Amino acid sequence: MAETAPEDSVPEDPVAVWRELISPEARPLREAAVDADPTKPADVARLRKLGSAALVHAAFELVGARRRGGSKFPDTIAELVADREGMEQASSIRVAEYKAQRFRGRRVADLCSGIGGDTMALAAVAESCVAWDLDPVRAWMTATNAGCSTEVRDVAEFHDPECAIHIDPARRGEGRRRRWRLADAIPGPDVLERLLRDHPDAAVKLGPGVDREEIPATSPGELEWISDRGELRQAMWWQGALATGVGTRATTLPSGATLFAEDAAATTFPTYRPDAEGKPRAFLYVPDPALERSGLVSQHPAFDELIELGSGLGVWTGDVDLSNDPWWRSYAVVGSLPWRMEKVRAWLKAHDGGGVAVKTRGGAVDPEKARRALRGEGATRYTVFVLRCGRPIVAVVTQPVGERA
Repeated sequence: MAETAPEDSVPEDPVAVWRELISPEARPLREAAVDADPTKPADVARLRKLGSAALVHAAFELVGARRRGGSKFPDTIAELVADREGMEQASSIRVAEYKAQRFRGRRVADLCSGIGGDTMALAAVAESCVAWDLDPVRAWMTATNAGCSTEVRDVAEFHDPECAIHIDPARRGEGRRRRWRLADAIPGPDVLERLLRDHPDAAVKLGPGVDREEIPATSPGELEWISDRGELRQAMWWQGALATGVGTRATTLPSGATLFAEDAAATTFPTYRPDAEGKPRAFLYVPDPALERSGLVSQHPAFDELIELGSGLGVWTGDVDLSNDPWWRSYAVVGSLPWRMEKVRAWLKAHDGGGVAVKTRGGAVDPEKARRALRGEGATRYTVFVLRCGRPIVAVVTQPVGERA
């Protein structure tokens, strides 16, 4: 006679587990998981009295996702259903709502929907919205979060030429810090090519590190980099009627400021003035990452008044006040001297230096090590830029100014 398998050895339907987790009956488990540590056996054992191993694992995932997603979904995070990886990959509600405006009033399919970060925004403005994801748990999460029709289907099977599509391909090696490559996309380039051919009005969510060379020259469309509160979040490849007729665009949120170049080939990464190398003026400026990554710095109205402090550094200087400009973080220059740790420390001490932030480009110094070494006992906080300007390394002592500070 065969022995009965222990309860925890019987695989549980993952969707059924998540359904149970968000039920009223599982509320004690959800609340207990908030104050529990999944790495502590005693905490896990305490939660196991309230549910199966699979249910406890899902509870930890839900709690972790909601902790990480508060800045993405500040008003709805307490109701959203997500696991940690899904939350990390999801568009924030601000970015999603910005993108969704191009789909307003249309029939839309959100392919590879994940937890539904984009789907929620699309469903709110579209004539109709359907979501597809190959993962049954993620498809269920989309349905729960967005309240729209979902399909557990391979997006390679999708075919509705009258429908605009938004697709968020997964990347092989997700989570590694590297440039987005079309060859690493899941679904692969052949499937993406067919989807874009059959659905002319399309938008593909790309990693923010995408190279322009990855976009096929046969269907360039519009490439847009989007930042949110100074962090580069994603690049969008717009096709057909969803494109606006420009080649390259940079957009920064929440201001919604946008800059563009009509011809993608016209974007440039501007040069610097060798005679001004390492010679800061009244301000230092660091461009918004969407502006920098798109190569549209030269399109900014103040560009002719700025000087790059060193070739390719991406740190600019000038006398114009850009403290309230959404495209720049501005720093007032209060001192500049050759980089010698002891000399910079002495300067800071003589000027009431206390807490110090250290910023660098190109690995001129270890910023954390330098920050600890330069921290003083004074009351004034400074931001020290340590930059290699040609051969010499320069320390520019600044203080942040304006709204972006």
